[in-house]
Amino acid sequence: FHPYGFAETTVVDGEYQFECQHGERECYGNIVQACTIAHTADQDTLVSLITCMMSSAAPDQAGPACFTQLNIDYQPVMDCIESGEGAQLHADYGENQNSLTPRPDNVPWINIGKEHMLEYWELEEYGLLQFICDTFELSACADM
Repeated sequence: FHPYGFAETTVVDGEYQFECQHGERECYGNIVQACTIAHTADQDTLVSLITCMMSSAAPDQAGPACFTQLNIDYQPVMDCIESGEGAQLHADYGENQNSLTPRPDNVPWINIGKEHMLEYWELEEYGLLQFICDTFELSACADM
């Protein structure tokens, strides 16, 4: 998960500035999520946090409530945002996204093993589990 979307990054007087497709709130939400990723070690917890935020009517503002819901301290995320680390992470995600081949033309852009295999709407129709089992021939899939 790389929260960047279709933003543009510029550096003005040594500081990052972002222009996001859906405005400042999208950029702030991306930075919150970038800091959440950087400061959440457990993958299951991370998925729960990102899902909680993205399920909210205001994802950019949902971080504190989502962390509280899971009994996790939000302060490391706030420190990340306020220190500029979040802006650096957001810029890094932009560099990564803009270096992909093919270059993303919609979001979410799903890569597995650094390869773009399906558009998200194709994956929705196919089914993630079925796609993984058909593509990677995993032994665990034999029981399905």
